Amino acid sequence: MKKKLILLVGLLSILIIPSNVFALSASVKCSAPSSVTVGQTFNVTISGSADISTYWNGSAINSSSNLRSNSGTGVFVEQNSTSSVSKTYSFTALSEGTATVSQTFNISDENYNDKAYTSNTCTINITKPATSSSAASSSNSSKSNSNSSTTSTQVNKSSDSSLKSLSIEGIELKPKFDKNVLEYNVELSSNTTSIKVITEKNDDTATVSGDGEIEVKEGNNVIQILVTAENGESRSYVINAYVQEKEAITVKINNDKYTVIKKLTGIDIPDGFEEKTIVIKDTEIEAFYNKKLDYTLVALKDPIGNILLYIYDENTQEYTKYLPIVSNGIKLIVLDADYKKIPHRYNKSIFNYNGEEVIGYALDETSDFRLIYAQDVETGEKNFYLYDLKDHTLQRFYNDQVNIYIDLLKKVKLAFMILGGFILFLTIIIIVLLSKNVKFKKKYLKSRLSPIDNTINNVKYQDLEGTTIIKKEELVDSKKKKKKEKTFLDE
Repeated sequence: MKKKLILLVGLLSILIIPSNVFALSASVKCSAPSSVTVGQTFNVTISGSADISTYWNGSAINSSSNLRSNSGTGVFVEQNSTSSVSKTYSFTALSEGTATVSQTFNISDENYNDKAYTSNTCTINITKPATSSSAASSSNSSKSNSNSSTTSTQVNKSSDSSLKSLSIEGIELKPKFDKNVLEYNVELSSNTTSIKVITEKNDDTATVSGDGEIEVKEGNNVIQILVTAENGESRSYVINAYVQEKEAITVKINNDKYTVIKKLTGIDIPDGFEEKTIVIKDTEIEAFYNKKLDYTLVALKDPIGNILLYIYDENTQEYTKYLPIVSNGIKLIVLDADYKKIPHRYNKSIFNYNGEEVIGYALDETSDFRLIYAQDVETGEKNFYLYDLKDHTLQRFYNDQVNIYIDLLKKVKLAFMILGGFILFLTIIIIVLLSKNVKFKKKYLKSRLSPIDNTINNVKYQDLEGTTIIKKEELVDSKKKKKKEKTFLDE
C-alpha cells in the first residue's frame, strides 16, 4: 500500500510541477541610427545579455543589399563565458530606401544546452544628400547673359563641407573619426581645464570654426565645429567632451554603471519641462521637472560615454529611461508595461526609434507595427499605442477581441483551478478511506483467533465470542473449515 501511495504522489508531482529543460534566458538587441544619407558611414551595435554566464556564437550579420559592410562578415565568437557581449559594425549607405540589419546568436549554458536568439531588426531610412542651395537657385535664375554668368560661377564653386581629419590632442575620439559621422564622445580626467581640437579640411576652399584651444569644465562640454564650403553649404561636427567629476556619483541600472551628471550645460530642455535642483546622495544635481506629469529628469552617462536622460523617482530612487515619441501631434513618454496588462498574443519586441531602443510588443517579429505602453505628455493618461514602423505614425490602441480573449483565459484558468482542487480533494479522500479499510481488515483478522494459554502439551485458544476453549488440533480443523467460508472482507 505504501508503494502505491508513493507512486500516486509521484505521478501527481509530474503533472503539477513544471520542469525547466533549458534554464538559460537571454536577449539580443540591435541599435542603429534611424536615418542616414546616401554615402554616409554609420555604426550598428549588436548587444546580448543573459541571466547567467554563457558562451556566445554570433552568426554572419544579416543586412540589406543597399548597405556595404565595412566590418567583414560580422561573425562573432566569445571564447569566455560571460553574461553580456557587445559588437559594433560599420556600414556605408549605398542607395536610397529602407535598410535593415539583424544578427542571430547561438548560446549555450553550463550543461551544453544550446538555444538561438535573434536580435530585433534595426531599420534605417536612407535619403538623398542635401542638394546645393546655390544650384537650386541657379535653376530659377534669369535667362539674361549676366545672370547666367553669375549662376555658372556659383555652380562651379565647391560644395565640400567635410573634414579630412578631426582629433583632440592626446585624446582618442569615440567612435573613430569618419567624415560622415557627425557626433563623437571623449572622456577627460577631472583635472582637465582645456583641450586642443585639431581639424583638417577635405577641401582647401572651405572654412572651419570652433577648433583650436577650447576651455572645458567639470561635466559635459558640447563642442561644435562648423565647416562651411566655398558655395555656402555647411556641416556641423559635435564633440561631447565629458570632464570626470572629482566626487562622481555613480548608480547601477541593469547591472551597468552610470555616472550622474551634476551640470546640464549643453543639454536641451525637453518640451513641457523646466529647470530644477534636486539632491542625490547628499549632492545638489541640476534636473528637469514636469509639473503636470510630476516627472523629474536627470542626465546619466552610460559605460560607453553616451549622455542620456532618465526619469528619476525621488521616493524610490529608481531610474527609468526617458523615451519621448512624437508623431502626428501626439507626444508620448514610453513606459514599461505590467506584464498582466499586455494584450493577448503580443510578445516583447525591441525596436529602434531615432537611434534609441524602445520596448514594444508585437504579434510577430516580421510585423510593421509595434504596440507601446506610454503616457500622453498633454493629458497625463497612460494607454497602449500602435506605432507604424514604416509611416512612423501613432494611434491609440483598443481591441475588443483582445479583451474577450483575456476574459475567456481568466475563466478557463479559474475552471482548471477548481477542477484541480476537486481532483486533489477526491484523491485525498480515497487515500484516507483505503488506509482505514486496510487497518480495519488487519485488526479484524488478527482478532479472529487470540491465544490465551500456551503450554508444551496443550495449547488453548479463545474464539471471537470469548467462551469456547479448543485444542491445537481442533484449531487446525477450524481454520481449514473457515477458509472455505467467505466474508465481504475476503472478496
